[in-house]
Amino acid sequence: MKSSFIKTIVLVAASFCIVIVCTVSSFAKAKGLTVLCIYKSSEGYTDDSNPLKWFFEKDITSNGLRVQYHDFDKGFSSLSNLEDIRAIVTWYNSGVVASKDIGINYAKFMIDAADKGIKIIITNSYGAYGYKDGNETKWDLLPYIRPLFTKIGIYFQGFWTNNPNNIKIIYKDSAIVEKDEKQDVTKSLHYQQIIPLREDVKTYLQLQRTDAPPQAGDGKSSVIVISRTGAFALENYVVRGSKLMLNTSAFIKEALFYDDGYLNVGVMIGDIDRANVILNNISYAFKYAKIRYDIYIKDELKKLVAKDLSEYEAIVIATKTKEAIPYELLKGYVENGGKCIFLNYVEPDNEFNKFLGIKEYTKKEEYFKQGFTLHTSLFLNGVNVPGDDIICNVRRAVLENDVKVLGTVNTLFDADKYPVVWERTIKKGKILYWNTNLLDESKLTRGMIVQSIYKIADVFATGMVNVGLIMIDDFPAPWWNVAYKPYRIKYYSDLLQNEKDKFNRKKLEEIIEKLKKLPEETDTLFISDVWFKDILAWQKQFGFVYSSFLIFNYNRDTRADVAGFSVRDFYLSQNGLSARMGIAALENGFELGLHGYNHMSLTLTKPAEYDSVPWPDKKTMIQALTVAKNEWIALYGESALPFTYVAPHNIIDATGLQALGEVFPSIRVVSTLYVAKSGEVEQEFDWTPDNRFYQIPRITSGYYFQDFDKFALYDAFHNFGVISHFIHPDDVFDEMRSKSYEGWLWLKSNFEKEFGSLKQNYPWIRWMTVKDAFYEFVVYNSSAVNFKVRGNSIEIYTPGGAGHNFYIRARIPKQHKQLINCNLVQYTPSTGDIVVKTNKYKSVIVW
Repeated sequence: MKSSFIKTIVLVAASFCIVIVCTVSSFAKAKGLTVLCIYKSSEGYTDDSNPLKWFFEKDITSNGLRVQYHDFDKGFSSLSNLEDIRAIVTWYNSGVVASKDIGINYAKFMIDAADKGIKIIITNSYGAYGYKDGNETKWDLLPYIRPLFTKIGIYFQGFWTNNPNNIKIIYKDSAIVEKDEKQDVTKSLHYQQIIPLREDVKTYLQLQRTDAPPQAGDGKSSVIVISRTGAFALENYVVRGSKLMLNTSAFIKEALFYDDGYLNVGVMIGDIDRANVILNNISYAFKYAKIRYDIYIKDELKKLVAKDLSEYEAIVIATKTKEAIPYELLKGYVENGGKCIFLNYVEPDNEFNKFLGIKEYTKKEEYFKQGFTLHTSLFLNGVNVPGDDIICNVRRAVLENDVKVLGTVNTLFDADKYPVVWERTIKKGKILYWNTNLLDESKLTRGMIVQSIYKIADVFATGMVNVGLIMIDDFPAPWWNVAYKPYRIKYYSDLLQNEKDKFNRKKLEEIIEKLKKLPEETDTLFISDVWFKDILAWQKQFGFVYSSFLIFNYNRDTRADVAGFSVRDFYLSQNGLSARMGIAALENGFELGLHGYNHMSLTLTKPAEYDSVPWPDKKTMIQALTVAKNEWIALYGESALPFTYVAPHNIIDATGLQALGEVFPSIRVVSTLYVAKSGEVEQEFDWTPDNRFYQIPRITSGYYFQDFDKFALYDAFHNFGVISHFIHPDDVFDEMRSKSYEGWLWLKSNFEKEFGSLKQNYPWIRWMTVKDAFYEFVVYNSSAVNFKVRGNSIEIYTPGGAGHNFYIRARIPKQHKQLINCNLVQYTPSTGDIVVKTNKYKSVIVW
């Protein structure tokens, strides 16, 4: 039957010229377990006997998919539900249908399928290039066909010829296009110009028309292609006589399970609690790090087959139970060389425990307040990042001898029984298992999600914005010429007199003793003579470029008194220090931004956790901000109007943003917090919904790191290379921010120790103002950055041009031998971590 089919093929060649404007369709992951195979009964075929069954069915079903056959000649109204369809594969001999309506409806059906993410795989003739109109054949269906071809990723230009003297083969992948017969244009006698539209379109057979008209450019034509969204094999180059030229087995497998070679990560979300939170964290972590990924949620997991997983460098999994994920597929994936990261503990299961390397496992979580210690191999350059004082919950687990523990809780007893994270090699692959739910609790572990992939992937690479920010809130600000030491001593002495509790009395006595050791000085003299000089020295020591945020008043006025809004507090400091510090900041290269007319958040309602008086309406906000703007211009000039605004209490509402934008068109950045602690506004490094302001949140604060702060600083840096830290000039006078008044020398020493360590580990951090960072974030976040591993090299693809440097980090198995189109920033032999920068479209790291 196969022989009969091949010998009776009707070769159709039509001449058409196609000019299209194309848009790239979005790529979609696998959607179902069924492949719809369409043939024409008018060509003598049935469900049981057709070329799709002969040449494709075995390779489809052997990969865990089902085949559904459909007769083109029966129409497509019965195929309204394509829910389980992964791909549509066609094979026709003729290119003409009975009527124009049939051709139009077929094109619409195929386009609709493509829009649903279904792959379109066209083998031999498209089947409906033309139609019968009486005794005449017409070829005016191209406007209906063009959108479909563009979704596959090709541009059907036309310029047909059958003159073999003007056609030559300029490229062929013989493994795909010369199965049983060599390609020969003198026998195929067929040329149509087909141009790839996207980078993901792979060409396997390319022709060139040597006498091409000017409109055809160089005359090159890709007649057999496979893309992420489908495939196309032009008639006359598929079969000849009784022999196949197209390697149908390799062709259909590549088309169904396309891998463009880019580093790619799969994400599986099972029945985990707070799935939306962890999905949001993963999505932002990967967006920031320039990691390509596909997400599979709940029912989508049931539509995966083993081959679907092969394109992923790693698979990240968040689930409560084994039953909610395709365990057998994952097990086979790992055993054949795959890498799996489990982001949270999974309910105990004997089979799953064995896979994870667990001998004994309790279901109950135990909470540890002392934090944890992670192995340095989890971090860039093998730095030591303590997780002290981070509350985490862990399950007791006794592990097999072949498990490598990468982190344990900080406890004096049985620490080895409470592993936080471990790694295990299983045949050719690896798993990494987090025995906690810490990674789905906070944005401040996004970097650990990224680092988990680095830890077990053979080779991996990500992007870095490489921006360091030091912001100074409330500088310049009103200062009161007050000696805080005697005032504070009296305050705590009064508390001590009325305190009965022994523990609290002891704490108050310790605070008083610390205060007695502090120098006698006013806030004004401390800021001008001590603090400001020290932070200027840090500019030289660490390379900081500060952004400071001015505030004019500390009053609680949000309605204006009889005299209206005015700036008063700002001029109370000794010798006009507040105004002079603004000039000094500008002269020393600071960015001078706005913190507010006063320290009342620009909101219409009172913040729940802060003593901030709400504003009655937008009009009143505008009045106060206008006073601040006029005062600013009088002091520092119109050219120095602020570019960045830091919201008081890190809180602002939609009305406040509107008022701010109306009064200060110069302001483009609004900054609050990356993670809220007491009802503050949380931000991402992204535009506000109306695209009016860019958000650059602060991640850490203070002169010494408390609780999660140090881990948070390094975690965000490991996510995508950002440090966003803020301080206050008067932290030394605040009990909480000064660790119960340890004094400036202690605060200064701790700050220098932490940032000295950061500089030692990563001396290439680019410190800059928020204004300069705005440009870096906008360019970085809007740019596509991708990576391919080819043999002993990583190829890096960026937009290139415009002189903008992209920073890239990778972990490679051995020292690099060559860097092509990129410059070395840092290489650490002990870990294989390498950082490069490039402004080229394509760069390569070779080892």
